[in-house]
Amino acid sequence: MSRPAAPRPYIGTRAYDAAGAPLFAGRDAESEALADAWLTGRATILSGPAGVGRTSLLRAGVMPRVAPRADVLPLGRVAHVTAPPFGALRRHNPFTFAVLRSFAPNAAGTWLSERSVADYLLDRAGGSRVLVALDDVESLFRDPDDRAGHRRGFLAQLQEALRVVPGLHLLFSVREKRLADLLAHLAEVGVDPTGSLRLDPLGRSPARAALLRPAAAVGVTVPEAVADRLVGELLDGGPDEPSASGVEPTQLQLVGLEIWDALPPHADSATDVDADGAADRALRRLYADAVRYVAADQRVPVSELDDWVRAAFVDDAGRRVRVEASSAVGMPPDVFGALEDRHLLLGASGTGQFELASARLATVVWSLRSGPDTAPEPQPAGDPLRAAKRARADGDLGTAAERGRRASRALAGQPRAVATAESFLGDVAVEAGQLAEAEEHYRSAAEIYESLEDTAAVGPLLAALGELRLRRGKITDALAQLRGAVARLPGSLEVRLALARALWQAGQLRGAAGVYGAVLTVAPDSPAALDERGQLRADLGEAGGALEDLGNLARLRPEIAARPGARSAHALALAMAERGSIIDAKQEALAAAAAEPRGGQVLIRAAAVAARANDPGNAATLLERAEAAEPRPQPRQVAEVRRLLLELTSASDQG
Repeated sequence: MSRPAAPRPYIGTRAYDAAGAPLFAGRDAESEALADAWLTGRATILSGPAGVGRTSLLRAGVMPRVAPRADVLPLGRVAHVTAPPFGALRRHNPFTFAVLRSFAPNAAGTWLSERSVADYLLDRAGGSRVLVALDDVESLFRDPDDRAGHRRGFLAQLQEALRVVPGLHLLFSVREKRLADLLAHLAEVGVDPTGSLRLDPLGRSPARAALLRPAAAVGVTVPEAVADRLVGELLDGGPDEPSASGVEPTQLQLVGLEIWDALPPHADSATDVDADGAADRALRRLYADAVRYVAADQRVPVSELDDWVRAAFVDDAGRRVRVEASSAVGMPPDVFGALEDRHLLLGASGTGQFELASARLATVVWSLRSGPDTAPEPQPAGDPLRAAKRARADGDLGTAAERGRRASRALAGQPRAVATAESFLGDVAVEAGQLAEAEEHYRSAAEIYESLEDTAAVGPLLAALGELRLRRGKITDALAQLRGAVARLPGSLEVRLALARALWQAGQLRGAAGVYGAVLTVAPDSPAALDERGQLRADLGEAGGALEDLGNLARLRPEIAARPGARSAHALALAMAERGSIIDAKQEALAAAAAEPRGGQVLIRAAAVAARANDPGNAATLLERAEAAEPRPQPRQVAEVRRLLLELTSASDQG
């Protein structure tokens, strides 16, 4: 095929981005309506069926409109992303991490993993009105029950962000079939949507504009009669089927590519292009590409998937057939979702049924079934781990591990690819709680990268090994791994903070304080370092230094200073320094203990404050609870509380 010198103005199955805004057409009314709702409401919802163009609407239609009037963050993706590596991330919520990674793709993973949505928004300098759009929100509800806590935690973070960032305006983009789930879970955390928009397929007139304007933007004229004819063909339901009420944007983009690719070089008009059959050719391309991609993704022979789709989704008269997701005999269970993601199927809301994306597409698939064998040719998989990553994103960790191991074996002889697979398998094992297995995979990946002299890849893996060994109580080994990570990544403040925590847990408090001091020399306003060193100084008995660090933390990040760990340390420092009322210090310590009733460090500090406040009953109870907590407080802390209690007992006896 020939094509003009100008870049293609049609994007096929991809979504438009901000650079494509001049080519984005047919959605002016929806763009304006959604922009107004987002600017004026605190929580707005965009919904629509799969493939209707929600992402394109946000990137190319809405965000360019609101950018001059507000501080607009990059589009946040809720879908699971790979973190480098998962085992190195502390207090990690995969949904929060995915969104923050969208906002700051170049930020260190460990830094992002320790922040809530509110933390991140408060950290950055922005305008008085902050607009955040979250795409792929249906991913929150794709996961099984074992991630329900992460989902609740993420939505609670959004509610907190709305509370502490007064100028924040959220927009949720969700597939229609998951809208009821989103509304129910938002209600649970107290978020009340203030506006909504349902995005439908393109009507006849907007569809014409979506064909005509992109070509015109690059100096090529498509005759209106050609556009009318092609839109009409896509709307045509075929025999015994009513015409569709709208056109799927992806199908329209593929038709545009058919016309574009048929233009002679440097042509400025499509007048002489033969448009006969362009719509059906575009739909055949959509079908063949989707079947090839999903077959590779699901590790199914192309011919088998092709035969199954043709037989299951079209009847003998060429009409669409709805198929239950539970009836895919001989096919992987997630094949329906994979075909929906490739714009071939649509899931019917609330039914568990799927059908072909349009009646016209059914006609094309039926013609393939009844005509000569035109099965799509097999193609190599692009990413060997693609199927494993999809299973992990769906929360099916067993399938993810099996597919990851299979990919690792298939990649033998490609050391870097094998190391990537081993790191992925370590991530999956961490999520499954199989820490010993995760260590084996991370160690294997680190050894391969070491042999390749890839220091930047080895460092994060050693940090992950260190974190895992800390969790398993192997403190000496953990320190060795983390010191190795610091040696390979000397500029990483996050790895240095991990080393400081390990030293603290090992009882090497002075060494930990030195590492925190080095971090704060480079980053004096680091909230994590101020928080942790302030708590450490309180435990060391350095009341003045603790109050200084925690005071700076309260000035910079009051919401972190209000957490139980920081509050208990602040109360202990106040009690030791004898500043203000000891009763106030005790009340603060008891409030922290009530907020974190199983936290060993918080409980032992509250016990120490109660003892200093001459309250041996509370002190003894808190000490007993602290010794039963996991992780337990350090022996020196327990000994200090026992010493204080003994002094109280002696004083009482003498009195």
